[in-house]
Amino acid sequence: MDSWDLTRSSLLHRLRDLENRKAWEDFYDTYWKLLFAYARRTGLSEADAEDMVMETVICVSKQMEGFVYERGRGGGFKGWLKTIVRRRVADLLRKQARRPQGVRDWESVLALELGPESDLEVLWEKEWSARLELMALEKVRRRVGMKQYQMYYCYVVQEWEVVEVMETLGVSRGQVYSAKSRVGMVYEAALMELEEEGEGEA
Repeated sequence: MDSWDLTRSSLLHRLRDLENRKAWEDFYDTYWKLLFAYARRTGLSEADAEDMVMETVICVSKQMEGFVYERGRGGGFKGWLKTIVRRRVADLLRKQARRPQGVRDWESVLALELGPESDLEVLWEKEWSARLELMALEKVRRRVGMKQYQMYYCYVVQEWEVVEVMETLGVSRGQVYSAKSRVGMVYEAALMELEEEGEGEA
């Protein structure tokens, strides 16, 4: 099991067995950073964000049996998980708002109930996309040679000057440009795979 894959029908199938600890460990390893980052950016404290992650995992375990993973049908795992997360965050924001030591802006809570144009809807999409990009880069690292990956990562991701890449890695200008093109195609393919899986349209 490659825990960098965002959504895999094999993993989702194995999650139906609540006793399958390896599957649930893979699920947690894959999603906890996404869930935690989203929770923190909605305004939850670190402790509450950690609670939200655990509550989400528990909720997924309870509802997993009713989830149907179908390619090309829309909705999919991404939307299903988002709904669970939004409800957990809303619950914790309401609790946080009632604490005497902290006054919460209830607009943050209400935004969780709004449609696709809400700030938190946009936030979820940004966090999901950022995670997809990291996972796609990991897929690329495993599919291409290390030198090729280093040139691509330094030049494209880190945005180094081409001369800096050449001097640091001991490569030619042509090699850097070639890596940008060739590895870039691998990256785009990896990102497309993850997007298709995650949309569930996946």
